[in-house]
Amino acid sequence: MALDIESLDEDRDMNLANARRFIRHIREKTGRYPMLYATMQCERDFAEVSTRRSLLKSTSLVCGFKSRVTDFPTATWDTYLLLAVLQ
Repeated sequence: MALDIESLDEDRDMNLANARRFIRHIREKTGRYPMLYATMQCERDFAEVSTRRSLLKSTSLVCGFKSRVTDFPTATWDTYLLLAVLQ
């Protein structure tokens, strides 16, 4: 199971408070943390948010639009599990 976060723009997409609630709910119901499917920009934005610690137990899946990643932001996660490459 994964949570798809398109941006941290609360007017358009899910905010971090709701993302944390979703993560807690899935953990309580399944005993597992959901994966987070996000864009590279979201990965960068997570690094700037003081509440990012609540996201760390979820695995990061990154949606990228390049053939390889050389600029993965490592402030929140050391690496990604899977990169969906769309060319």
